[in-house]
Amino acid sequence: MTAVKSCFFSFLVLLSSSSIGQNLLPVNQTYQDSDIELFNRYSQSVNGGAAIYNGPEYKGADPTIAGHPYFLNKNFQFGSVQYMGYTYDSLIIGYNIVQDQLILVYPRDDAFFAIVPRKDRINYFSLLGHHFVQIKDLPAGLPDEGFYDVLYDGTTKILARRSKIQAAYQEGNYLFEYKLNDQYFLWKDGRFHTIRTRAALYQLFKEDKREIKKFIRDENIDFKTYPDGYFQKLGPYLDQLQLK
Repeated sequence: MTAVKSCFFSFLVLLSSSSIGQNLLPVNQTYQDSDIELFNRYSQSVNGGAAIYNGPEYKGADPTIAGHPYFLNKNFQFGSVQYMGYTYDSLIIGYNIVQDQLILVYPRDDAFFAIVPRKDRINYFSLLGHHFVQIKDLPAGLPDEGFYDVLYDGTTKILARRSKIQAAYQEGNYLFEYKLNDQYFLWKDGRFHTIRTRAALYQLFKEDKREIKKFIRDENIDFKTYPDGYFQKLGPYLDQLQLK
């Protein structure tokens, strides 16, 4: 096995075992020329953007807590990041929603590292089909600064604040587990409103309550089962109501 192959294979095993990596290649004992090409292509694509590689080393998740602190998937994925106004595509990134940290994997000196780039310089990032923007100057109604997932961006604006909390857990050697704790916010009348239930939505749109209920029933969308899809369908419809 060549040095490059050995390095890349060790990197994949390390990330997978520490629950912070993505198996970018199948975990086999042998690799084809295409695998080496992938390693070289990724190294070349990120080496030209030194400005983004500014931050402390990422230490990984707490192994004493059940589950993982990441958005959707414990394995890192390809995504894009806008940093200081410049967009970097096809980076290997992860998002720790407990710490609200973007994590970046990059090669250096024939090895790979995971770092936390400077948060104050990140404009936005895209990961797993979701677009996260950093909000610094808080508009009314949002609880804190940080990364927000943009679910709909029209006249109606709907954001999700992704997070997990530590909850009591008694199984095996674990005392705690990571439990999802997402929040949803809808822009109306010059501020964001927290939407935790359908009742909160109807309270916000009292005059259109009947029409909204009918739309939700016709579209067969459920807030509790799939809140993301619920809001993504609801956003355009709320825009139509405002044009009446």
